[in-house]
Amino acid sequence: MQIDAAKKINETKKFFEGVKYFNPLQTTLPTKCKDSENNVISRTEQLLKRWREWFYKIHNPKRH
Repeated sequence: MQIDAAKKINETKKFFEGVKYFNPLQTTLPTKCKDSENNVISRTEQLLKRWREWFYKIHNPKRH
């Protein structure tokens, strides 16, 4: 399944497997990032929530 098609039908696991195909050397995920208010976050739950927000925003630009 192509990456874009997986994204469109909300197949998150297949989407990220497709992304990983293009960058197989990156096997670890970042442990820190910044939230929407520019604060550094490091807890796994916070990171996953932020990534979900970010990917939603970049893939749905008309909704923001």
